[in-house]
Amino acid sequence: MRIICGIAIEKIAIFGAGKLGSYWYNELKKDIEVTAFIDNNPQKQKDGYMGLPVYSVAEFSEHKEGVVVLISMYNQTTADTVTKQLEDECGLIRGVNLLCCHAALQEIEDEDFIKVFYYTCFGKELNLDNPTTLNEKMQWLKLYDRRAEYSVLADKYEVREFVASRIGEEYLIPLYGSGECFEDIDFGELPEEFVLKCTHDSGSVVIFRDGKVFEKYGVELLGENAAKNKLNDALMQNWFHFGREWAYKNVKPRIIAEKYLGKNIEDFRFYAFDGKVKFIHVDFDTAVFRKANIYTADWEYLPCSWTYLTDPEKVIEKPAQLDEMIRITERLAEGIPHLRVDLFLVDGKVYFLETGFYHGSGFDPFVPHEYDEIFGSWLKLPAKTEEN
Repeated sequence: MRIICGIAIEKIAIFGAGKLGSYWYNELKKDIEVTAFIDNNPQKQKDGYMGLPVYSVAEFSEHKEGVVVLISMYNQTTADTVTKQLEDECGLIRGVNLLCCHAALQEIEDEDFIKVFYYTCFGKELNLDNPTTLNEKMQWLKLYDRRAEYSVLADKYEVREFVASRIGEEYLIPLYGSGECFEDIDFGELPEEFVLKCTHDSGSVVIFRDGKVFEKYGVELLGENAAKNKLNDALMQNWFHFGREWAYKNVKPRIIAEKYLGKNIEDFRFYAFDGKVKFIHVDFDTAVFRKANIYTADWEYLPCSWTYLTDPEKVIEKPAQLDEMIRITERLAEGIPHLRVDLFLVDGKVYFLETGFYHGSGFDPFVPHEYDEIFGSWLKLPAKTEEN
């Protein structure tokens, strides 16, 4: 038995047959009988997951006796929709036999969460005493490299002053305004085309252009109301809890409005170790099936993939601005053990996008695995700091 959010649980079913659901399975099976997964995806219902059946909501209603359901979803709005579905179709009661992972996650200690999630993704124990791979070392950094200035760099609004002081404000995307919620944005003061993004997380971006609203990679949203729901939902969540990425823990949630840079954007991620760029991620085919090739600082293709599939047949020319982009990345990364700097290249002009400390939260395997070790050798871990 285990008590979660005040509920004494002996048997549990997990809604959401995905990576977060896998985490909860590995976390809970030590103390509780995990009876099944529940998911609205028919293919997952057919295939099963983690050796367990995957029920539809209707099927689960026949197996609900004595079982508590944990909703394992990142998006709060979607979780609320699923909560209502389970209440209506199964007669479950929130706080009695139905709970959401957002509250449950906050009860898990950081190191415990990281160890279980790492095992879920890699199928092996996390070595924090002597980490050797890049993914292992990023987990170490989450726990033991907690400098207050990292929160500034992770904040897409506050980092602007840092960038301006280090490399010049000419690299910043023009800012139109900011607010603590969607309703604070004065749309009457904005041009016809612009971008709204949350400053405290990853991926909460909407684009207003051509009289329509789109997500980051071109998926059309159903109007302004859908954009409002997406961003306001994100504002209610602390990104830290989903991967224990410490740099995000104390970032103030808000929305900024920026200039829309157009459709012809080249997207680069520069990875610096002790202030020196070692490799570069270059995204392509983002509107179709996102891929990324990896290059050395000398623009030599590396036959490996991380997070996104690589394509050795895809020829990406060395940008004329490569030296400039490396220079500004290394200036921003001075004094930091490991920093990712994301840059846009638009019609020959370089723009700063954001910084990152833990790509993929350190939970994305390399293919082949050897590159995790190679890249990990470049990261020299600092002395421990444990600021909160």
